[in-house]
This record gives sequence, structure tokens and C-alpha cells, in this order.
Amino acid sequence: TITSTVVVSAPAIVAVTETTTPVNGLPGGNTTPLTNNDTLNGSLVVVGTAPGNVQITSSTVPAGSGLVVNANGTVTIPANTPAGNYPVTYTICEVTNPLNCSTITSTVVVSAPAIVAIDDTVTIQSGQNGAIGIINALTNDTFGGSSANISLINISVITPATPISGSIVPVLNTITGLVNIPAGTPAGTYIIEYRICDKLNPSNCSTAIITIIIAPVDDIAIYNHITPNDDGDNEFFFIDGIQNFPDNTVEIYNRWGVLVYKANGYDNKSVSFKGTSNGRVTVQVDENLPEGTYYYIIRYVNKKGETKEKAAYLYINR
Repeated sequence: TITSTVVVSAPAIVAVTETTTPVNGLPGGNTTPLTNNDTLNGSLVVVGTAPGNVQITSSTVPAGSGLVVNANGTVTIPANTPAGNYPVTYTICEVTNPLNCSTITSTVVVSAPAIVAIDDTVTIQSGQNGAIGIINALTNDTFGGSSANISLINISVITPATPISGSIVPVLNTITGLVNIPAGTPAGTYIIEYRICDKLNPSNCSTAIITIIIAPVDDIAIYNHITPNDDGDNEFFFIDGIQNFPDNTVEIYNRWGVLVYKANGYDNKSVSFKGTSNGRVTVQVDENLPEGTYYYIIRYVNKKGETKEKAAYLYINR
């Protein structure tokens, strides 16, 4: 009589490294199964509890990531997960041979949502009175395929608007996304370049420009308050659009009717009133005029060839 030993080997089980299809980290979601390419005895595994199936018996995810490896081999990615490649280690074991196992590390890919900033253009008649929230830069911008939401993105100004006169310019509010036009903004075209970035993924950004066109009302618009104190604001008597009508005269009188300033071809640049007399009547040349109320008369020929006259009060504060 001979006794022999029959050795039955467990079928080979092989977990294969996997790189998942990217999942958008903004809404989160589930990956494809990490076990897609794993094999048992040369055949693709079936995850389950029946004989011949395999089960995931343990797993490890990056600390603090919130990722969860599910029993079916998928990985759940929580909403608001930063973009990146996350190493996930797991072990599969044969149901009927629980010591027959294989361990592997796969890569879970989380993508950033698409962010798109789109150019805007807005036109307003005269900046004399200003305007709050003339346009919202985010109105046509998108984030993750939906309208950009200020709670999910940051706004920054790359290039602010360039002043046309003084320092009054349209401003983009980076907290709200609104473009505000301060009272007294001169006519002209202003460009603001801005950037929007994903708060969750700060390098995920897009840039655009806002074009603001401010046109003068009724040929010219008059800004009747000057503060010639060298602070860069309201340093001279600004007549919006006067440069378009070079056939003009500007006269300024004090409250006693004395002519203190007169100019032809007023253009806000080479010819402008800065609160200083140009030597008419009894007032000396280059004399700084005192604070107070003055009276102006502007005469000009408009585009129709008509002679126009505008007169009102001018205020000087130092």
C-alpha cells in the first residue's frame, strides 16, 4: 500500500495597476473599478461573494483625501476634491481561498473643472453721474460648464483701466465681479484685463478683458468741480468731449463778474484751467485763485456747424 500526497495549488491571482479615467473634483463621483484588469487563473476577476469570485479585503487611501474604496472596486471621490493623482493601494483575495491574495497600488485621477472667462463690452452715455454695477464680469464666464459663481472662484485685476484724465477710471470690484464707474469719469474707451481662478485649484485660471466705452452727452459734458491740490484728482476744469470741437472758447468769471481766465481751443491737455488766472483784467498772471464759486461760459461749434453756448457755476476747492 502506498500513500501519496496530492497538492492542489490555488489559482494565480494578479492585481494589475490601474490609472482611472479622470473624475471632476468639483461635483465628485465614482471612478471606474480598480479591479478592471485584475485576473484570477488567467481570467478577469468577478468581484462578489460567490465561489470563484474575489473580494477587496483591505485598502489604503491618502490621508485627508476623503476617498473611499468601495466593495465593487470603484473609488468614491467627495465633492470639492482638489485635482491631482491619488495613489490607492488595495488587496484582492479569492473567496474560496482567502489566503490567496494580491496587492497593488493604482492611481485615481481627479481633474479640475473647466474655467472660461469671456470678454465683455459695455457702452454708457457720459460718465458724469457715474454708474454702480454697469456690468458683471462673471455673467458670461463659466466654471465647470455652469455660470461662474463668485463663491467658487477668485477674481483679480491683471491690468486696471488707464486714466484718460486725472485718476478717475472704471473699476472692477474683485469681491462682487461688478464694474463701477465713478462719477466724473471722462469720456473714452477703457480696458480692464482680469483673471478668474478656481478657489479649490488656484492654478486653474482663465483671463479676459472688459471694454468700457463712455461717450459724452449732447456733444460735451461739463465737470464743474475742481480741486487743484496736486493729489491727481480733479486737478483742472474738465470738459468732456471738448477736444472734438476745437473751435471753442472758455471764459471763467469770479463772483464779481471779473474775467479771470479765457482760452481758445480748450482741449483738457495743453489748454486747461487749473484754478490759476491767466492775467485778465485786475487779476495777475499765475495767481492762484481762491476757493469759491465761479461762473463759466463755453462757446463751441458742434458737428452740425451750430454755435452752442453753455454757462453755469464752477466750484474751486483746494
